[in-house]
Amino acid sequence: DNVRMRRIVVLLVLAITAVGGERKPAEHVPKPVTICELTRNASSYESVRVQVTGMASRSFENFTISDAGCPNNTGYGVWLEYGGKLSSESIFCCPGAGGVKVRSTPLTINGIETVIVKNRQFDRFRRLVHREPSGAATATLIGRFLALQKKPDGGTEGYGHFGLNHLLVIERVVDVAPLEKR
Repeated sequence: DNVRMRRIVVLLVLAITAVGGERKPAEHVPKPVTICELTRNASSYESVRVQVTGMASRSFENFTISDAGCPNNTGYGVWLEYGGKLSSESIFCCPGAGGVKVRSTPLTINGIETVIVKNRQFDRFRRLVHREPSGAATATLIGRFLALQKKPDGGTEGYGHFGLNHLLVIERVVDVAPLEKR
């Protein structure tokens, strides 16, 4: 009986470990960060998977996330784009893009293929921010961050309108709510 009981316990431990014991690699766990910290120390978060909360807004030549409580001391915002094959369809100038609904291949950042999790929160996010002529929502997003690069000549190479932004490639919408009317 003791041998049989030990076998049952060992099998249970193995089953529990196989189901719930798998851990995600550290690179898959998003680093919680504020918009203020992200823009203030952008190079520290280059290619890092982050989780941020802020006001996402989308209109002509704009698809960004910001925090009203954070003075933008750097002058650079955070442009948004969807991971995977789905495009935000945001139209902007110089380097210019937009109008394409689906990319032929998943968006790849620094050799990392991005994804987009399409769930109820994502669908709600899209309904709120893709309103015409403009939409906005309070959102918590997980995604891969890319810092605007400063060139030796003093110029910049960034993302979004006129290339003056950092980039957050949205991989998952964690939470979303309509903006409160003031």
